[in-house]
Amino acid sequence: MREEKPSIQKILVPTDFSRDSDQALDYAAVLAEKFKAEILLAHVMESFTYSVSDTLTVVDHRKALKTIAQPLLDNLRKGLSEKGLSVKARLVDGVPYQEIIK
Repeated sequence: MREEKPSIQKILVPTDFSRDSDQALDYAAVLAEKFKAEILLAHVMESFTYSVSDTLTVVDHRKALKTIAQPLLDNLRKGLSEKGLSVKARLVDGVPYQEIIK
């Protein structure tokens, strides 16, 4: 009886768009190629995206953050897809560790 080798089917790669995240993504891409696995790329926007100015005006930063984060995430996804890898990308709001665990 032959023992089955472990197989990786999905690889979750949370990113904060830092150099360290890029290195983790490069490593995940190598694994995904070797195992024909799908990469699940995720960026979590923290929930505290409001501030109050000196004129007591509430400023919602979420839209600005999304405007920055979405193209960055799309570019990472596109780069992986161009290498022939299967990749899904998600931009979510919340507490990073909680969203990553979900």
